Amino acid sequence: MKKKVVISLFFISILSLLLTLTPNVIGQSENVQVLSYNWYISSRGTFIVVGEVQNVGPSNIKYIYLQGLVISPDEEVQAYSYNRAYSTEILPQQKVPFILYFTAETSRTGDLSWISGGVDRVELAIITANETDDYQYPNLEIFNDSDYINSNGLFTVAGNVRNTGNQDSGKLWVVATFYNSTGSVIGVGFSNYLTPDSLPPAQTSSFTLTTVDFNNELTNEISDYTLLIQTEGPIIPEFPSWIIIPLFLIFTLFAVYLRKKIYCQDSSN
Repeated sequence: MKKKVVISLFFISILSLLLTLTPNVIGQSENVQVLSYNWYISSRGTFIVVGEVQNVGPSNIKYIYLQGLVISPDEEVQAYSYNRAYSTEILPQQKVPFILYFTAETSRTGDLSWISGGVDRVELAIITANETDDYQYPNLEIFNDSDYINSNGLFTVAGNVRNTGNQDSGKLWVVATFYNSTGSVIGVGFSNYLTPDSLPPAQTSSFTLTTVDFNNELTNEISDYTLLIQTEGPIIPEFPSWIIIPLFLIFTLFAVYLRKKIYCQDSSN
């Protein structure tokens, strides 16, 4: 009887272990907070909202998708937009920027005539924020970054990225969040893919980026910025999901072996 209890407890322990190793994919929109945002009319005449969100929860988040509604002074919804924040595998407490484009195609009137009537507010909602056990290759650093106004009047940041780890990085790019003197986000930007496509250990690469669809009148309002490195690989799981099945087979075979051994001992007695 005691031996059967031991076997049962063994299987329960294995099942519990497997459950704890299974990655979470539960929506965690309540763990994402919009920190600040602003809107402006781009040089192309598009209504744009830029802002910053933060992962305030305890787990990494794979993607953050936002929805925005533009509300006019007469309380009418004039346009909507939907987009993903400029980052993946977002760590707890990490801040990432976003941009929403409100175009004629996504407007109630089929054009942008509503802009002249004024905007009362923009209502933002987090649509998707799923947990993940993955995180990006962490051994990358930015150094020697500086800013200037380019010949087109755009706020520009240039710098270098170094691989401080022991494996190749995969494709890299740099994302920027631009702030005004009060610390509110007024612009975002991102670089092209850095070269080479895969940055080896101890190697460096340079980058240049400007504000995205920015109204040059706001350039002089930028007083600070933050930079975030993004990479397409390697994405590192905290516990690789592929190992779960082999572990399960090993534990199962061990349990079968243990059960047979106990059965043989009982038979001999």
